[in-house]
Amino acid sequence: MNSKTEFEPYSDEDQLKWDSNDPEGALMKFKIYTGISNLEDGSVVTSRADDYGWTFTTVYSPDDRTHPVSGNRDFRFTTKGVKDESIFFTAGVDRITNPLDNFFFPVTVFKSADKLWTTLMRNIVQFINKSGGKASLNPRLWMQVPWNDQGR
Repeated sequence: MNSKTEFEPYSDEDQLKWDSNDPEGALMKFKIYTGISNLEDGSVVTSRADDYGWTFTTVYSPDDRTHPVSGNRDFRFTTKGVKDESIFFTAGVDRITNPLDNFFFPVTVFKSADKLWTTLMRNIVQFINKSGGKASLNPRLWMQVPWNDQGR
């Protein structure tokens, strides 16, 4: 199945905020295409930003309504202690938002998300290497924690 995701600001005002030195509060949109159709979009807000990265938090928006998952995702740079060497990583925690998606498509939702973030990391490595830098893809760490509905 062919799929792609486009990333864009929610509005012109959000583009200005995203491009600024203080992107906190910028609302961004993921346009999620599966096969030949755009089945679901998801909006996020930049809920935290500093010199080393940012955090997106999923939100409800008038155009997109609910995001396919509810949660947070960090995008960060850190150093390994070696001069001029950095690690870029993304880490997230989320749950499927729509109960019907959770019942009928839980594997599809998480496989699609995993494909998106894995492709992002591969594209970053390719860009750095093609631009004269040196980058490699570290082993992926992934864990799915079972949801226990009892005791809620």
